[in-house]
Parts: sequence; structure tokens; C-alpha cells
Amino acid sequence: VAFLRQSKHEITKSNFRKLMKILSQSGLSAAKKEHLSSVKVKDYGQNVVWKPCYLSLVLVQEILNHVWKRQSFALSNETVFRQCFDDMLVLMDFPHRWIRIVCARILGWFLSVCGKQYLIDGGGGGGTDVRWIEPTQENIYSLCFKQCVVMKDLYISQALCKQCIKNILFLALVLHEKCSAEFEAQEDSQWI
Repeated sequence: VAFLRQSKHEITKSNFRKLMKILSQSGLSAAKKEHLSSVKVKDYGQNVVWKPCYLSLVLVQEILNHVWKRQSFALSNETVFRQCFDDMLVLMDFPHRWIRIVCARILGWFLSVCGKQYLIDGGGGGGTDVRWIEPTQENIYSLCFKQCVVMKDLYISQALCKQCIKNILFLALVLHEKCSAEFEAQEDSQWI
């Protein structure tokens, strides 16, 4: 992480691409495979799968931040960035809390980068080329739901709770503006 934050040596786009590919294959794929498995082991969030996944996600978060600040065009052109983001979406409700906090932070970063207008206009507006989520009502609702699932944890940390609340609030505002016309037309919702 310190190497990514330094400014003495320039890191190229191909280096980021290779590193993201390694992180996806070595750290994220095993956790994603176990998380998506139909046979759940009771404590799969507690075993050795979570550590490489957590470290990979921390690096993915740093790389996305770094690339966005210096070479934002690379995020829209390289599929490996999108693949790591998609892996993160799958792992958002992983049993281990450390993985959930990094996933929530990456989602928060994405929401701040793409902006509310992009999600409301269905991809037509917004000043970003990072269009990793199809801004449909169902997708936004699904992200809200995943964040609510994370909030159901009885022992949720303050940092995770705070980030999930920010994400849910942002997504709820988007849903409200996106659906306000059809929502107001329904008779049973007039009291709102």
C-alpha cells in the first residue's frame, strides 16, 4: 500500500492491470467461490480464505483510488478493474466483517465517483466513464438490500455501520428521485 501512495516512482497502467489480475485470481476468487457455493460450511468466514481476500480488497481499494486520481480513463478501458469491482459486489455480504467494511468502502468510492446523476438518468448523465453498474431500479435496490443485510449484524462495527448508512442513504436518495413520478401516481402511497 505504501508503494502505491509514494510519488517517487511512476506506476504504469499495465502494472496496475497485472496486479489487479493477480489480486483477483489469488485473493478474491477463492473467497468468491466459497461464498457462492451451494454447500455452506458454517464458519467459512472464519477460516484462512478471508485473509488473502481481505488483503486483496484493501489493495484493490487503494489501486482504484490511485488510478482514479492519476489515470481515470484507464478504469473505463480495462476490464480487470470492472472484474474486481464485480467480485467485490459478490463479497459484500461475506461473513467476515473486515471484508464487508472494505467492500462497503469500495462501493462508497464508486458512488462518489459515478455520482447521483449518473444513477438517476440511467447512465445518460454524470461526468464519469466508470459505468460498472447498470443504473436500473432493480440493481440499485439490490445494492440497498445487500447493505441492509450487512446492517443486520448484531456486532457490527461503528466504521462499517457508518459506511453502510452513507451508502444506503445515497442509494435511497437515488431511488427516490428515480422513482418519484411513478411512486406519486400510486394511490396507496399518497400519504407519503
